[in-house]
Amino acid sequence: MGDRVKIIFVITAILIFSGIGFEQIAFSQLSIHGGGGGGGGGLIRPIEIDIKPGNELNPIQPTNMGVVPVAILSSITFSVSTVDFSTVTFGPNDATPVHKMPHFEDVNNDGLVDMVLHFKTKEIGIEEQTIQLCLTAKTLDGIVTLLGCDSIVVVPKN
Repeated sequence: MGDRVKIIFVITAILIFSGIGFEQIAFSQLSIHGGGGGGGGGLIRPIEIDIKPGNELNPIQPTNMGVVPVAILSSITFSVSTVDFSTVTFGPNDATPVHKMPHFEDVNNDGLVDMVLHFKTKEIGIEEQTIQLCLTAKTLDGIVTLLGCDSIVVVPKN
């Protein structure tokens, strides 16, 4: 089993309007409790992910033998080049990527390169009542935990 991270947070966000939109610049009352020794404290940076890029509903059949693509999206204030790929986990079972390396493409046509990963569907830990899946990772410097979530629709087995 990999390290399990329990994230407890009450977020107070301070938003400012820049010329390109709202930007989150501060958090309060954040804590991370790691399962693998070393313990608490740290910074969490929310990131955007897109499960099944190109499909808004994100339908997933939990017993499917295939993989689920997940994109970590770059933004004007975040580059996927800062993600430590070896620390990426997805879903309640902390599934790890299938491939040894991610691939990079602009999945949302914003002109920025995104990181695309694939996870074995059966390893993610999707249950009938699951409505959202989250991805966690660390930055290359190990200081910041990245957290992104996206909604899904569970498709029952025929």
